[in-house]
Amino acid sequence: MERTYIYDPKRYSYQVTATGIICLIVAVYSVFKLFTTADPMYILLWILVGLIAGYGALGTFAFNFYPQQIKVSDEEISFYCNKKWFTYRIDSIKQINVRAMVGGYEIFIRFTCSDGRKGHYWVKIPQFTEREDLIFELYHILWLINPKSISVKNQARKYDKRPGHIEGPAYTEADFME
Repeated sequence: MERTYIYDPKRYSYQVTATGIICLIVAVYSVFKLFTTADPMYILLWILVGLIAGYGALGTFAFNFYPQQIKVSDEEISFYCNKKWFTYRIDSIKQINVRAMVGGYEIFIRFTCSDGRKGHYWVKIPQFTEREDLIFELYHILWLINPKSISVKNQARKYDKRPGHIEGPAYTEADFME
């Protein structure tokens, strides 16, 4: 069973794309000011502003930190960023970290695959369709990869099966005891 979660398109255009464009403009302007400013204190300021704005622009357009769509199936998870799909097989993920940030508004996902690929994504939960199921899907994948993780340890029964499935993987309470 494959499920697709979509970021609200209007919100994506101004919350992610417009912010990335503004960061890019600020980064270019800071480089310009860097070469036209004579005061050393302002040079340091423009370097700092340029680095922060450049990182924001790169995170949006080059590093693909903010997915527009997320597809989850029994075998793989895919992220759609900047007109390109990044697909990872669940059985090839060897390390995963799912952290809720900002009061559960954003979830940061970081994982490493056995083939050396890495993924880093910021998922703004309230902007996605079927957000409750998306949260369960992400923590279910964490539970599959690392069932002893602190994030799922106290809520093991909650994430042992995917949304819409009657039965999840078999486990015992001893799997979650130290």
